[in-house]
Amino acid sequence: MKLGKILKRLLCVTLLAITFIAVCGNVLPTEKASGKEAELFVIPNTLRLKQDDDIPNYGYGSNVRVGVAKNETEGGQFIIYAAKNISSFHVGVTELKTPSGEVLPAENVEVFAERYMYVPNTKTMKDSIFTPGYYPDALVPMANYVVAGDNRVKKGHNQAIWIDVS
Repeated sequence: MKLGKILKRLLCVTLLAITFIAVCGNVLPTEKASGKEAELFVIPNTLRLKQDDDIPNYGYGSNVRVGVAKNETEGGQFIIYAAKNISSFHVGVTELKTPSGEVLPAENVEVFAERYMYVPNTKTMKDSIFTPGYYPDALVPMANYVVAGDNRVKKGHNQAIWIDVS
């Protein structure tokens, strides 16, 4: 099989093209200690952080990497941590390119905000490590999140963003 066909079947995409726009000042990824408004953290797909949890450093930086094969959809997630109140934000994508120059159109990437739900009682779970709080639950398309006015983050809180690549 030719190298070009292999690359088309398996795209390792770096979502460097994620655009994080905040009406509160075009916030870009920053460090908590720098006094900026927000920071982005990439976390494993299986991790669900509460709205007020500390964010473990997994060493992924701020680049979401998603490997996807032909006719398949894979996801990735990152957390927006608000060092200050964020009154509005939007996450969008542009076309993505592999290191070899192959292009994945923006239409092949879907962006969702994770809506949080309050879980008051975790005592029904035997030896539960979970504590009461706001846990991410539903995936809401980013456009719907913006229209509903839910695209804001309180100071000291997290907002999880999920991305599907197909």
